[in-house]
Amino acid sequence: MERFADSHDSFYISEVAEQANELAASIPQLLEKITLLQAAVNDFAKLNLEEGTIPEESFGYIPLDLGEFFAKIFALEQALTLDVDYRHPELRHRPCTFLEVGCGGGRLVHLLSCTDRFNFDKIHGFDISEPMIKAGQARYGLGSNLFVEDCLTFDYSGYDVVFFYRPLQDDDAETAFENRLIETLKPGTFIVGAGQESLDNNRKVVAKDDQNSIFKRL
Repeated sequence: MERFADSHDSFYISEVAEQANELAASIPQLLEKITLLQAAVNDFAKLNLEEGTIPEESFGYIPLDLGEFFAKIFALEQALTLDVDYRHPELRHRPCTFLEVGCGGGRLVHLLSCTDRFNFDKIHGFDISEPMIKAGQARYGLGSNLFVEDCLTFDYSGYDVVFFYRPLQDDDAETAFENRLIETLKPGTFIVGAGQESLDNNRKVVAKDDQNSIFKRL
């Protein structure tokens, strides 16, 4: 019994040591990612982004607090993991296509693109302001992942997840955008709506969190 205990303890110690070495080896990469994300945030804050001419009912670009944004993304990930339509045999959920509406210069698109923490295989963003899109494209090298579009006329059917932070200040215009979003989305699409106006009263979607900011298109 003592020999078995000794051999078992040796095996356990060896396994723990191996895991510790793997963790130590991953720390430089983790620190590099943190540095990259921090630089992206700081660089974006220094950009002199001109919004250009935007419709009267639209908001100028208002950055969403990063803590709040990632809290919503983690809540989204949990909802996707529990959803039968998004099951995957090895990953938390199957890879998804992601779109940000009213992305400004693409800060959040860039941040999501810099990490492999989330299972997004395509990350796009659009804004109605061409100068902001061009500035973001030039700074972050996102190319066609950022583009100019109008949220009131865009066809959203090509995405699994659509995120927005209330792009329109006029309540009626915001409701019109949200109706357009729902009408063009394919069934099963998830919506993450920070500052949404009407989704919690729409029978074509169902809430997937307690904060009424994550919905699934029925």
